[in-house]
Amino acid sequence: MKDTRKTKRRVIQVAVILLIAAVVVTYSITFIGAFY
Repeated sequence: MKDTRKTKRRVIQVAVILLIAAVVVTYSITFIGAFY
C-alpha cells in the first residue's frame, strides 16, 4: 500500500501546480485588462 500514498502525493503536487497556474493566468488577464 506504499504505492497508493506515493500516487496521492503526486496528485496533490499536480493539483498545487494547476492551482498556481490558474492564479497566474487570472492575474495576467486582470493585469492585461487594466492596461487596455
